Amino acid sequence: MQIVLYLNTLDEDYQLSIYKSIKTRCNEMGIDLLCIQQEHISPLLSQNEGFFPSRNFIHPDGVLILTPAITEFLPSDSAMRFHSIFDGIPVVSIGDNVDRIPSIIIRSRTPMEQLMAHLIFDHQYRKFVYISGPKNHRDNVLRETIFRTTLEKARAVYPDIDFTIVTGNFIESSGAECLNAYYQNHRDEPPDVVVCANDEMAIGALKVIKSSTKANWQHVAITGFDDTGRAQMSMPPLTTIKQPFEEMGQLAVEKLYALMKRRPVEPCSKMDSTLTIRSSCGCSGWERKGLSEAEIHAAMKHAQFQTVRLTCIIRDTSYFGQKLNTISDFWEIEPLLKFFLGNLEINFFYLLLFEKPGEYMAEEAWIGYEKTPEKEQALFGDPVKVNLNEFFAQTVMKKSNSTFCRDLRYLRAGNDIFGLVIYESDVTNHPYMCTGTSFIANALQRLRLMDLQKRHALQLEKEVALRTADLVEANKRIKTESQKRIEVEAEVLKISELERMRFSMDLHDDICQRLAGLSMKCRGLAATDPTEEGREKFAVLSGQIEETLQRTRQYAHDSFPMEVDSLGMNHAVDNLCHTFSKQTGLECKYFWDAEKAEDLPQTTQIALFRIIQEALQNIVKHAKATECLVSITEENKHIVVTVHDNGRGIKQAEKAGSGRKTKGLGMKSMEYRADQINAKYKLTSSSKTGTKITITLPLDQKKAQSSAKRKK
Repeated sequence: MQIVLYLNTLDEDYQLSIYKSIKTRCNEMGIDLLCIQQEHISPLLSQNEGFFPSRNFIHPDGVLILTPAITEFLPSDSAMRFHSIFDGIPVVSIGDNVDRIPSIIIRSRTPMEQLMAHLIFDHQYRKFVYISGPKNHRDNVLRETIFRTTLEKARAVYPDIDFTIVTGNFIESSGAECLNAYYQNHRDEPPDVVVCANDEMAIGALKVIKSSTKANWQHVAITGFDDTGRAQMSMPPLTTIKQPFEEMGQLAVEKLYALMKRRPVEPCSKMDSTLTIRSSCGCSGWERKGLSEAEIHAAMKHAQFQTVRLTCIIRDTSYFGQKLNTISDFWEIEPLLKFFLGNLEINFFYLLLFEKPGEYMAEEAWIGYEKTPEKEQALFGDPVKVNLNEFFAQTVMKKSNSTFCRDLRYLRAGNDIFGLVIYESDVTNHPYMCTGTSFIANALQRLRLMDLQKRHALQLEKEVALRTADLVEANKRIKTESQKRIEVEAEVLKISELERMRFSMDLHDDICQRLAGLSMKCRGLAATDPTEEGREKFAVLSGQIEETLQRTRQYAHDSFPMEVDSLGMNHAVDNLCHTFSKQTGLECKYFWDAEKAEDLPQTTQIALFRIIQEALQNIVKHAKATECLVSITEENKHIVVTVHDNGRGIKQAEKAGSGRKTKGLGMKSMEYRADQINAKYKLTSSSKTGTKITITLPLDQKKAQSSAKRKK
């Protein structure tokens, strides 16, 4: 018996929690489970053709749909569409009540009202901020409505009640962005409490509160919704509303099993969520449950194991992402993928490619890589074409002896879907497989663009050879092809930065938080350990985790300059210079007088940041300087960036045997990035005045681009 679970992604706590309980119950009942990620229902699609494309080659005995995860808006004819799409196959909806489809929903009105009463009457809070989810999302609509109506009624008794509602999108970064925007406008008027529509946004908002330099913001209370693992491990632990994830998943499997056996089931099963009060709302005296000596010892061993394991996964994921970012041929993926899958202990993995991007409704695909317990091989040079119906019936949906379920995830880069992966994984590895899949997709997209560029170049050479008599026409084609190559290079650079950003965000938002949670748990265990030896061990372990956390944060920062996007170019470069001085001992002065630089496109700001970063690295490696100056100014409708050191100059460095020429890789990188943003690059150097790099960027980018095209 085989069933399919549809959800969005397994690197998000809410979906992963329900997935775990479904997988556990399927294993207990001897049911094979295939989890399909990233197939969405869009209200913009008027026909069923775009819904659940995998149904064209997957034919299960039953279907589970985590409806809140795959769509913000359920069409009124959802039941009819589901019955049409999954003709004759039993379907169970988890999270939403779909008419004429057996459903499981959570009742959360009462605990949400209890939470609001607790904040208003027990804590006497009067100034509220609510960070909501997407406006049309039905769960968010209910939570926001209760928040608003409760406060409006309470105003009859407490007329000084005031509240503000800001809109997020259920992810951690949006919670931080929403509260940071509010903070910028209310630095001296903090709210009493921030109520968030889910735990992810609450954790993001909590970071803003902790990082605030205003003392009056340090005591702002905060609450969440869901009670994920991160809510329990945050500092302080989140007051939240606990959803019965484990019970939901188990009941969903049992209800679907009964349908497949043609037994009657309850049309809509309702489960209760509960208010869980912890210290983040301002309650004091909340303590962790006391542990016996044996439990403390077991927890310590588990924490040690998790620390070592996470450290290895961070290192392996970092290595995998960085190396994929440098490859120039499809075959170079093989050793990297073999290394990554081996370290995550993935023994079943298939990578399938569609003939053209966007053909995810196609009946056929090409196998680019396969790994089973019997064999492992890359087939990029000679891929095997398979019929997807036959492949899934004979290979993927085939009965497995493994306790793992099989998962499908699409290869997606931007708006392009050009393949999919199928794999078996331990449940704790899913977030890293999601990250690894994104790395693979971006690398394949970059290689595809590079291959396209090579094909264009070869085609151009053939045309020039065949049409040498028509030199004027050939010259025009060369110019056109050159422009295409420039555009492809710009796209490759953009994809590279996107890979760096995704890698940096995954490290910062996922791994760092898990390490922080482990560290906090160790400190908590140390505080409750009755023996001095135990406390010392926990202290040592906590220090090791903190060291790993700091290194991981540095990896995340080095991979992508997040400050450029979130805090602006001035702050990002200032922080870069400060960190450079601190790490090298070389005095790095910084001068800023270019407010219009903050309005430059993000890609332009990142390019300027990378140039400054490379210049500083060259100074510490080769210049033998004692000080340097970084300045960003506005002069005659241009942004002028200079990096000037008092070192020995480039020629003196060459004489000293550095082995670097004036046009070394670092210099070429800076010159290339300057050219990509239509800026002028100038380098002057002498043994007396040191080395000076000047980047001059016109503020009127339209005229500059037009001029650059004429020159080329």
